[in-house]
Amino acid sequence: MKKKLQKEASFLKAALTDINKELRSLQSSKATTQRNLTNVKKGIEGVQGRESQIRTQLNNLINKETKLSKKRSEIKSKLDALATKLEKISKLKDELKKV
Repeated sequence: MKKKLQKEASFLKAALTDINKELRSLQSSKATTQRNLTNVKKGIEGVQGRESQIRTQLNNLINKETKLSKKRSEIKSKLDALATKLEKISKLKDELKKV
């Protein structure tokens, strides 16, 4: 009976040692995974920050493009008006030469 208890105790001790070894391994894996997760999270936050900066820059460029497009349109209108005036002046000049 005593040998049987000793055998059982030895078996349980070995099982407990294996369980503790596995537990330490799992704890180590958990710590590594948590570090990796933290790094990934920081990476994502960095990318999101950069994305936000790029969006802001893009919006600024769109606003500038809109202003430039409006100015171009205004200048084109002024050039067209000036071309019309020059044409009228040219016609008047021709008429004055005839007189």
